[in-house]
Amino acid sequence: MTAYLGKLAVACDLLAWRWQTSRLRRMAEPPPIRRALFVDLHATYSGIKVEAVLGKMLRLHSWRTDALMTAPSRLFSATHGAFGPTRCHHLRDYTTDTMRIEAKVEAEHLMESIHDFASLLDLTKDGLHIGRYIASTVVRTLRVGTLDPNSTHRPFVRDALVQSLTALRAGRAALDALSPDCALFNEKGYTPAGELYDLCLERGIDAVHWAGSHDAGSLVFKRYTKQTHDNHTYALDPATWAWVKARPWSAAHDAEALAEIEGHYHSGAFFSRVELQKGKLLVGVDEVRRALALDPTKKTAVIFSHIFYDATFFYGRSLYADYEQWLVETVRAAIENPQINWIVKLHPVNVWRAKMDGMPMRLLEMEALERALGKLPAHIKLMLPDTPINTFALFPVIDYGITVRGTVGIELAACGIPVITAGTGRYEGLGFTIDPATRSAYQAILSGLHELPRLDARAVELARRYALAVFRERPFKLQSFRVTYNLPRVASPHLSSNTQLLLNSPQAFGTAPDLIAFARWMERRELVDFFGARDDASATSSRGAAA
Repeated sequence: MTAYLGKLAVACDLLAWRWQTSRLRRMAEPPPIRRALFVDLHATYSGIKVEAVLGKMLRLHSWRTDALMTAPSRLFSATHGAFGPTRCHHLRDYTTDTMRIEAKVEAEHLMESIHDFASLLDLTKDGLHIGRYIASTVVRTLRVGTLDPNSTHRPFVRDALVQSLTALRAGRAALDALSPDCALFNEKGYTPAGELYDLCLERGIDAVHWAGSHDAGSLVFKRYTKQTHDNHTYALDPATWAWVKARPWSAAHDAEALAEIEGHYHSGAFFSRVELQKGKLLVGVDEVRRALALDPTKKTAVIFSHIFYDATFFYGRSLYADYEQWLVETVRAAIENPQINWIVKLHPVNVWRAKMDGMPMRLLEMEALERALGKLPAHIKLMLPDTPINTFALFPVIDYGITVRGTVGIELAACGIPVITAGTGRYEGLGFTIDPATRSAYQAILSGLHELPRLDARAVELARRYALAVFRERPFKLQSFRVTYNLPRVASPHLSSNTQLLLNSPQAFGTAPDLIAFARWMERRELVDFFGARDDASATSSRGAAA
């Protein structure tokens, strides 16, 4: 009965979607002169709806749109087709028995070269970074903090390797047949989407990643090349950053940047799609110190832990093999430096992730620390994911922040707080964070952390420029449609988030400023970052010239 009700709920939603788009479906489209391919190998129902909206505007600007899925799906095909002729193709149809057999044979050979986790991460095939995608996929699937290819994890690594090698073969056949000028990815870091992403970069196909922003009413778009393949989606391209740094700056801009950061936590809207601030309270400094038993005579450093199995090995390079090893070695260094109050802040998204996966919340971070280090000394405090204390309540007591590449690094630096990173691909090397290049240099900084001064005025200004650009100006502000997250599932996981069209008039759709700005940006391959809904023709031209 539950399954039936779920299917009924999805069917009703799809009927409503197609009824709402019926007038737009009849809009005349000019002959296509270029091709866009939506790579939907990890698709969601609400994500397909977003792509259907974007696809319609692309076709109105002389694009042909295709979608590549893993296998046939009536739901996804009907959703894509609600606005008109997006042709749906299936990776399965490009996969032959010969490809599968060859992939299995090759996988057995390659497994001989995988003797530890580092060799798995570094595994390539014809110059493509398949090891990162395989590792990310297996860690995410198993929900583990670290991966040992020589343990019980080995069969899972082998299976993922076979899938990866098969995807490479089928992906080449699909790209040969479809010949896209541009490929758009909502997910590009896990097998088999990662392999298609690398294949597009190899062929010089314009590869665009779109993702949800920190603001639920926005998206983020970024172009990639072979040289920038592992940059974080939210990171600013060097040309964009140069343009941001060259702009005039005033005390008013300072205030705007700080108000933006503070607003993230006061409104509760910051990454609300993963319920980052749900149930969190902005308490006073004295209450924070009392709750965490902090020594008021010492400075305080906060280690912002990452979710172990949110395995983003496809972003940049990290000083340590994985988030578990980084946390253990960072806390080990903290044990050796009792001159500081250390807070290990476990990521609050652990709560949401467990709920979405339908699994009990297992604190892998605590298990790893206890296994490796035993009982922690009194100068190290744990802050659990379900703590009622809002992260912003910590800011007045934080003297130092430690992260691999977390968003909090931008926020802390903008408040003058030194941030030590242990990974690249996000905002390192821009003048407002401390980015050791080796583990020994990292450990040396932590051992003398209490001697580091606060950031100077220039570093703070750079951080605030970056924060204002990333948080307020870069996101694609949604005006034509809205994505709603964390909905009651109504017996179907397809409806845990949903996309709603906010206009259904052909005239309104055809002149929608946000969608027109997106279509114009898509035509300008030299622009890496979409820089907000204000990215109209004149803004695009001026920034292109400045870059």
